[in-house]
Amino acid sequence: MGIAGGFVFSVFVQHVTPGAFVAGMTLLTGLPEIVISLCKAALFGMAASMIACYKGMSVGGGPAGVW
Repeated sequence: MGIAGGFVFSVFVQHVTPGAFVAGMTLLTGLPEIVISLCKAALFGMAASMIACYKGMSVGGGPAGVW
């Protein structure tokens, strides 16, 4: 989503050509950045799912407690 947002902002607001955006992106993004972003996304997803499962399993009061 961040790359898509950067693309939209660059092309439509700053009037950069799409080809120049893609060519410049390969200069700033390498394998280490990709690996770090995938690990970060996995950790955030795991944390969110663990918190949601804990909150769902520890609810009390029946259906009214879910609210």
